[in-house]
Amino acid sequence: MTLQAGQRRVPAGGLVLVPVWLINGNNVANLNFDVRYDASVAQPEGSILRGNLLDQALFSANPNESGIVRIGFAQTSGVFGTGTVALIPFRAVGQAGDRTSLTLDVTTINNPDGAAPAIDLIYGEIVIVGPDGLAPGDCDGDGRQTVADAMCALEISVGLRPPIMALDLDVSGDVTSRDAVLILQQALASIIR
Repeated sequence: MTLQAGQRRVPAGGLVLVPVWLINGNNVANLNFDVRYDASVAQPEGSILRGNLLDQALFSANPNESGIVRIGFAQTSGVFGTGTVALIPFRAVGQAGDRTSLTLDVTTINNPDGAAPAIDLIYGEIVIVGPDGLAPGDCDGDGRQTVADAMCALEISVGLRPPIMALDLDVSGDVTSRDAVLILQQALASIIR
């Protein structure tokens, strides 16, 4: 059984609905969990919605503490199967290229008899992209700067590919070998971290 937060891409200023799934739910009567995020990148906005697995459950969510959304549900019978338990609307308040992990923490989980089953967690992420749908320095659209993205910028600089302005990291108006260096530095720095 797994609780998983979604991975979403959103333009700066945009609103995105991030699902939280319960995968292979097995007789879960109640669950409290937290979703943590970087408030300088994204912030909850609007009502947090009950997921499709919880049509019979009591549901409550509290987004009022910066950097954390607290969610809980309860019902007398157990939830089985795979589906959403919550849908959280986030507004992208950062800039293109910013990202935030959506980390999960289960604080309480029980079956109808009160036993606490084991549950795995898969974190999610929100990536803010530019108007072209790409994060700065990202050629292939995966939301990250990699060695392959640096090679893409270098190929653009010699005319082997059409320009992708998301790769113009030095904001010179052209994609050049300098942009390839800047992307490569970011890619290698993320590997070292």
